Amino acid sequence: MLVALPEIFLMGMIVVILLYESLNKNAKQSMLFTLSLIGLFGAGIISIVLYNVDVTQGIVISNHFWFGEINYNPLLLVLKVAMVVIVAFGLVYSYGRAGEQNIVTAEYYALVLLSTLGMLVLVSAASMLMVYVGLELMSLPMYGLVALNRRNNKSTEAAMKYFVMGAMSSAILLFGMALLYGATSSLQFEDIRTVIANGMTDSQSRLVLFATAFLIVGTVFKLGAAPFHGWVPDVYEGAPLPVAMFIGAAPKVAAFMMGVWILLGAVGEFAGQWQPFIIAISIISFIIGNLVALKQDNIRRMLGYSAVSHAGFILLGLLVTAESDAALSAGMFYAITYAMTTTAAFGFMLSVKVNGKEVQAIDDLKGFARQHAWYALLMAAIMISMGGIPFFVGFYGKFVVLKAAFNAGYIFTVIIALLTSVIGLYYYLRVVKVMFFDEEVQGRELTIEATGLSRVFFNVNALALVVLGVAPSLLYAFL
Repeated sequence: MLVALPEIFLMGMIVVILLYESLNKNAKQSMLFTLSLIGLFGAGIISIVLYNVDVTQGIVISNHFWFGEINYNPLLLVLKVAMVVIVAFGLVYSYGRAGEQNIVTAEYYALVLLSTLGMLVLVSAASMLMVYVGLELMSLPMYGLVALNRRNNKSTEAAMKYFVMGAMSSAILLFGMALLYGATSSLQFEDIRTVIANGMTDSQSRLVLFATAFLIVGTVFKLGAAPFHGWVPDVYEGAPLPVAMFIGAAPKVAAFMMGVWILLGAVGEFAGQWQPFIIAISIISFIIGNLVALKQDNIRRMLGYSAVSHAGFILLGLLVTAESDAALSAGMFYAITYAMTTTAAFGFMLSVKVNGKEVQAIDDLKGFARQHAWYALLMAAIMISMGGIPFFVGFYGKFVVLKAAFNAGYIFTVIIALLTSVIGLYYYLRVVKVMFFDEEVQGRELTIEATGLSRVFFNVNALALVVLGVAPSLLYAFL
């Protein structure tokens, strides 16, 4: 039971939140918020404690538990801590602003925690069955979260598009899993890998390759990489701001691990056959994400297309992991630090208002630095980190992934990634230029409306991007 204790604790807190809301007609947001943070930080603390505990107690050698369904090793606990902390930061940023988004309900907190629970399950999966359970537990609450503000037509439209495309991708993934089961007669990754390694007939091999194509599509959709990215900009723009922040951050880490389990844990023996597809998808993501983001005036859509290009880097980290287990750390480092940076960017947007309303266009921030210099500096650090400029964590994240890809021989892909990253600097630095060098618009009032706790967390989040850029070993040492 110890290996699943973080998930069990978080599930218990979800039940507590639902009971509290059902037994109190006037449930207070502050109490729901507090219970949610207790659930998240509690799961994180349990994971930290388990990191230094020998859960096997010397009885078993295998790291698979619960009849081979749950995987365990200290590295996974680090990922769990990272995800719950990122989600907790997002809840802190949204506290006080959720009411304006018409999402102050117990359902909002319960759905966020349920989706986080799905991420934890997905990270610990040791079989196709648990991958699918974790994936759906992560995804279904997100569909509901996007549509939570029923008064907003954009939210409804984004939710419908996300749900339809998400359901289709889940069906494709499930079909691939069924084909893989038909070829290997097992759902456990270890057994599938053993069957493939021991040799198969030509018909079995063809069936596995056919299944792998479906598995790749399902995985790439969850990462939001091109050409399966149609939902990303619409969800980023249409979803309530706290929900867009949630979807754009921690789920990327879980989706990366899903790719690791499926493509490397199960069909790693066929890496030579599926790697060209990942390379092509990465290159398409770099090109489409950066070029389309150049044209965006809406800051949320800009971040959405930016996320497509970053998904290419995450896939590149997945690709090089097939060549070397040591490269896995590079992919994890990139996924975690990108999630941190995205949370910080949306944290800024949740804190700043223009004439009492949410910031929509990049030009809404004209002259922001003249009124709020410190917040402008922090936002500049976030944008510069996303662009991959030294000495910020975004630079080191890209560096370790590209270095691993170069060492693995993917020189052409590295060149495309570098060239498109240079192009991407334009739209990141445009935000900095607008804040610091454009003249203020007469009659436009830019204010910071955030709780004291939110301001503290935002400062810590943004400054962490600088600290990890200068001393990346503070995180890299655990990966």
